[in-house]
Amino acid sequence: MNGHVLRLLKGKPRWTKNEENWHGAKALGSGGQGCAVLFVKVDPKSQMIVDRVVVKETYDMVGLPNKYSSAEPLEFYMSKRLSKKTNTVNIFAYRLNPGRDSYRMYMEYCALGDLTDKLEQPYRSRGLAFPEPYLWKLFLDLAQACEDMDNPVGEGLHKDSFIAHVDFKPENVFMCPPDKDNFPKYPIAKLGDFGGAMLSHPHERWLTHRDKTNRCFRTNGSVAPEVYRLGLDSGDPHEIPRRHRAPGLKLPRDPRVTTTTNVWNAGLIIGELMFREPLEAPKNHVVPPHKEDIWYYTARDEWIEKFNLCKDDNISMPQYSARLKNLVMACLDYFPENRPTPAKLVELVKAAVNHHPIMSTADCLKPDLYNGRYDLDRSIRLIDEYPVHRSKNQDGDYDMADGASISFPSSYSAEAGAG
Repeated sequence: MNGHVLRLLKGKPRWTKNEENWHGAKALGSGGQGCAVLFVKVDPKSQMIVDRVVVKETYDMVGLPNKYSSAEPLEFYMSKRLSKKTNTVNIFAYRLNPGRDSYRMYMEYCALGDLTDKLEQPYRSRGLAFPEPYLWKLFLDLAQACEDMDNPVGEGLHKDSFIAHVDFKPENVFMCPPDKDNFPKYPIAKLGDFGGAMLSHPHERWLTHRDKTNRCFRTNGSVAPEVYRLGLDSGDPHEIPRRHRAPGLKLPRDPRVTTTTNVWNAGLIIGELMFREPLEAPKNHVVPPHKEDIWYYTARDEWIEKFNLCKDDNISMPQYSARLKNLVMACLDYFPENRPTPAKLVELVKAAVNHHPIMSTADCLKPDLYNGRYDLDRSIRLIDEYPVHRSKNQDGDYDMADGASISFPSSYSAEAGAG
């Protein structure tokens, strides 16, 4: 645990005027931009948790200032556009800390952790295969997050604006306990961490678009082709993948990030859960100095090529339908314009979900109607270790430490924008 995380964990959230009963409960992680800690409010009489909030603190003023507000962090601005949505992490408020040249953001706690720790690693380490209905459910959650990022509404936004997450990967997909009425056996997936995301629109000047894209955070191995191309230097090797080559077909001169960039990442996440093939160095591929991104991109393209070749062999992924494998490949198309739009992806996934209707309703909880064949492995515990105990009629009324009052309902679903 680094010193920044430890300091935040031992401190106070700076969330209310009276923070005597608020305590750091759990370090949630740290990355290139900052760290996050879960804070809980404990009732002094019952010693039970009555409220909780995640505090993310940046290491510096990432994304400040921006064109939409002289003080509002860009990460908060983008996250706020998606607040109240089912499949993105809800954001409540932010606070600038000029003394530390940083800011804090306050958001909901996703009690089951991230997709990698909760599901991907346990399944991969034990050689288990995910049940197909779960992959469709996860695909639907990710597709709806993609659709939410398409045409967000807000002051200063172009009418065709969209959010490209760019660092869309399993570690940034957070899991919440199931909805008892909607896929009650599967966790809810929410996309979070928009610190490396970008706002754009189709009419943006290309040079502006390129520079904006190259300021985004990204993870090698999870970079869409158009994002990768925008970061190439003159002379860096690149060509159309073998599976897409055709006579007369040429690379677009000025690549752009689009709304289907998010679709590419959603498809990759599902594909990785289906196909256990690791990323491997292509044969005879030499990595130029300081060009690890080229190695990872080439390795990922080889991985997609293997997925495409293996999807019909009835050996590598026999438990999965052609419908699922083909949709993953459609999302991973090299050319953004050939991929499903976010809205089309939602439509296609919903149609597929209807083929396993038992899992989407409470009927899957009835032993006389369902035999458990599509359950997640019994080792996966969908338990909230920091549950909130509060009466249904009790709302949280929080006074920010600087005196600005913000009220949130007990569900923490309200949008807030205090500084």
